[in-house]
Amino acid sequence: MTRVSKEFFKRLRLFAVVIFTAAALVTTGYGIYKATRSSLFLIRIVEIVDLPEGAPVDAKTVSYLAAIPIGQVNLFDLEFAPVESRILAHPWIKEVTINKRFPQTVSIAVKLRNPIAILQQENSKVAYVDTDGKIFGKVSLKNGTDVPLLLGFSKDLERRLVALRFLESWDRGMVSSSVQLSSLSYDPARGYRATITYPLLRSAEQARAFLDLGQEIEQDTETNLIRVGRVLRYLSENNVSVRQIWADAGKKIVVKIARRS
Repeated sequence: MTRVSKEFFKRLRLFAVVIFTAAALVTTGYGIYKATRSSLFLIRIVEIVDLPEGAPVDAKTVSYLAAIPIGQVNLFDLEFAPVESRILAHPWIKEVTINKRFPQTVSIAVKLRNPIAILQQENSKVAYVDTDGKIFGKVSLKNGTDVPLLLGFSKDLERRLVALRFLESWDRGMVSSSVQLSSLSYDPARGYRATITYPLLRSAEQARAFLDLGQEIEQDTETNLIRVGRVLRYLSENNVSVRQIWADAGKKIVVKIARRS
């Protein structure tokens, strides 16, 4: 056999290997494609997981928002982005996580917004607000959420965030848990003012007072709240009812005693 003939057959064998390999890959790919499009992988179950009992959004609502057609969509074909977008349209839902569980299940978990205050808006309507300053949802007694009312913060997001950080500091326990802060307002002339109630231990009554905090409530917030807490503890233990407390950061705390005390 000549050198030319050997080279020809060598190339022919290489060509044959390439052709057979390509054919095998095409056949395998087609087989995988057909298998993944089998009715075995049609979505039959949409499960909503980790939803707290009594949450303002129930599993039925989340499933409705997801709008995944049962028995019509293959699990391999399901795109997460449109489903997430539909679910996140609900005002109470902050985050959503979707997972495919083969062969026929889609698992959905949602993270709900945590209301830390109720915001009175310019139109006098009220809505919840979370730690990010996000306004959402309709206020309902069914939600069982007892949070302070914010007044004068509907326009200014930065000032609203300042107020929310103050509420978080209050909740960290610098002031006794027996002292309730029912509202926090802002007025350009007066500054920040909280409405609080505290117990009068000797009479088992509650005293209601205004707590004036000045213009800068982020200055030494925790130190100032500790001072306020000490004053309120004294008033509570000695059965002293006051109308107003001035507690500007860095200044002495002054109280105005109610007439009946």
